[in-house]
This record gives sequence, structure tokens and C-alpha cells, in this order.
Amino acid sequence: MEVTLHSRESEEAVIGSVLINPEVYGECAAMISPADFFFLRNRAIWKACGDLFGSKRDIDFITIGELTKGEDIETSYLVELMGRSPNTYNARSYAETILDKSRRRRQVDIANKIASGAHNGGVNIANIMGDLIGTTDLKKKSERLADGLSKYFDHISERFANPKEVWGIPTTYKDFDRSTGGLHKGHSLMISGAPGAGKSILAAAIILKSAQQGAAWAVYSLEMSKHDLINRWVGMLTGLSEDKLSSGTFKEDKWSLITQAIEELESLPIYVNDTPRLTTTDISADLSKIQTEMSIDAICVDYLEILGDHADNKNDATGLKSTRFREICREKNLAGLVIQSMTKEGIGAATGGITQATNGDKGKKSFASAQSAMIGVSGPAGVMHDADTIFMLVVDPEDITGRTIAALPAKKRHGNGMKRAIRFTWHDQAPLLIPADKEITFKPNY
Repeated sequence: MEVTLHSRESEEAVIGSVLINPEVYGECAAMISPADFFFLRNRAIWKACGDLFGSKRDIDFITIGELTKGEDIETSYLVELMGRSPNTYNARSYAETILDKSRRRRQVDIANKIASGAHNGGVNIANIMGDLIGTTDLKKKSERLADGLSKYFDHISERFANPKEVWGIPTTYKDFDRSTGGLHKGHSLMISGAPGAGKSILAAAIILKSAQQGAAWAVYSLEMSKHDLINRWVGMLTGLSEDKLSSGTFKEDKWSLITQAIEELESLPIYVNDTPRLTTTDISADLSKIQTEMSIDAICVDYLEILGDHADNKNDATGLKSTRFREICREKNLAGLVIQSMTKEGIGAATGGITQATNGDKGKKSFASAQSAMIGVSGPAGVMHDADTIFMLVVDPEDITGRTIAALPAKKRHGNGMKRAIRFTWHDQAPLLIPADKEITFKPNY
């Protein structure tokens, strides 16, 4: 069956998606250019979208109409396109279809050049091969190893001149930073674990403390509202429980701490988006918009499972979310922090490992149990391979109070090779995990 080399529906749907939600333009534009559109008026509209985006002007049917006056594009057509986009969540898929059709058209053109050349004196194979390779979806060609050695030498020389035990973004949790070397741009750290083990609280503390050191964050809080997240951070900074802050039952002399905390949070380079069911396409588009205003160092998604990306089944959807999160970290050179749930099997394996680790070889056994517990991370096996570093959080069963949390390093790309569990203890009041070797009193610089 012959396949058409254009898709009017996809072209109209991707433009309609951008008109409905201009924030998806950034990710789509990273995939397709005006030349990839088959229909000339759609090509002109997409160019206008790019001109508006580049000049930081609003993308809507009025501003596009102004830029396309000479293209015989009626406002009614632009309005009509908004109704032809089923939803903006599939904008990336529409762009992928447009790109595929464009590549196929170029391949046909190349085939015609070969046929024409064969009838008229021969074919320049080198030029044809270059053109054909240009139609693949390979983003980066292979390079000789030698080409990267000079850059590597400069990198090691800079490190030697400025040696640091923590060469990534510091979290200021000393054992955590020693274990990982900090958070690293282009790589992702996954925190998984049992319900109530403190995954989101540890992530929130890492964001807060690294932002205090100057790291700029984009936080996608899919489970908690921005208000609740602020409430948590204020609790961390003041030593007050979230309940006391929410109910207003704190003592009057705590007001100064609260106002100081609010002032400090106001100065921190943190962006928060609490829109439910965001997709990775939405996140990529939002990041593109943020990055036009300021440089971002790291991204957090809390949590992976409730991203809105769709697939044929839940397992495939989770794998898709994980892969695209990794791509975002690498393509945008951001340190990634992602929270993911754990199955009952994983919780049991990890907890059993902690128990074993208290008797005998603590490092070896706790690490082995964490690796076996990785099978309990929700989603397909690919989720575990996508993350560069994985920590499993479990309640230490040896602590009958339930106040000690152990972070098991199940997988590490960076760090000093330390494979023992890192132990935290719940603060008496604040929503905060502090190193277990510290007194259980509030210390702003834990």
C-alpha cells in the first residue's frame, strides 16, 4: 500500500496545539522547521510562530495574522486550526509525524537525483551519501576517540587545579555528597522507596539546600500543590511542623522565623509548576520558556508515575516517561532528580537487606540487597537503566521507633565507591530528614 508523503492533519494539529498552548512550541520546534511542512500556508504559519517565539512575543492567531498578511492566510483558518487539535498532549507526536513525512520526501528527491544522474553522466556518490545520511534521525554522528581526548585532558587538568570531593551540585548532606559526588548535569538521580519513607521530603530538602548554594531549579510537583510545597520548605527552615503552620497553632514568637524563611525562599532560584498530569512534552516546553529568562541547573519531577504521557499500557507509559526524562536531562544539560514508587516485593527485599546489614559486613550486604530491591521499582526494567544513580529509601527495622530511614545506593554512576547505607533520622517536628549521627534538634545548617 502506498504511503502518502504528507499529513495535512498532523500539520494542522501541531499548529492548533501551539495556538491553544504556546508553551509546547519549544519542544516541537526542536524537532521540525518550516521546511518540514508540506503545505505552504502551514509553513508560513510555523515560521511566524518561530519569529514570535524568538522575539519573546505572544503566539496567538492575532500576532500570527500580522506576520502572515502577505501569505493569504485568513484569521478564520487560524481559529479553525485550534479546533482541529484533539489535545495539546500529543503535540510531540504530531511533530514526529511531520518530520517523518519530510524525511521521506527528501529521500524521494534523492532517489530522483540518482535516477537523473544515472541517465546523465553518472552519480556523485559522496554527495548522494551525505544527502541520504542527512535524512536519518541520528542526532550525533560517531567520532574518533582521539577527538575527545584533548577535551578530556583539559577537564582533568581543571579538576586537578581545583580538586573537590563534591564536583557536582552539592546537596550539603555530607554523606550523600561523598557517596555521589553531588548532583551531576546531564545525569539523573532516582529516589525510590516505601510509602512514608520520606522520598519527597528528602528531595525537597535537597532542592532547598542546593538552591541555598546557588543552584537554580525547575520543580514539577505533580502530587503536591505549590502552596503545600512552600509550607514544607517553611517548616524545614523554621523547625515547625507542617500541621502547626497549616493550623496556625504556633507560638507568636515564631513569627520572626516564619518571615525570615519566606524572605529567604523569595530570594532562591526555584521555579515551581504544580499543574496536574503534565507530560514530558509539557515539561520540555516549559523548560525552554524558563531558560529564555534564566539559566537552570537542575530539574525535579515528583513523581514519575503520575506524569501524563500515554502509551498502550501502564508499563509502557512508565518506560516512556522515564526515557523522556533522561532525554530532557541530557539534551538540556540539567541535573535530574526524580521520585518513583516501589512495589511490595522491592520494599521487602530492601528491608530484609537492612536487617542483614546490621550483622556483619554492613557495606557489602546492604548494597547487594539494594540491587535486588531494584526489581521492585515500579515500571519496566528500562526505568532502572535510565537513571544514572538510584537510592532506595526504607524504614530501618532495627529502629523500633521507626524514626531512622536508610538510603541504600542501588546504582551509582559517580561518587567515591562507598556502598554502605546512608542513615537519616526524622526531625522531632519539622518535615525534615537529618543525618542520623546528629542530635534530633533543629539546625538550619544540617
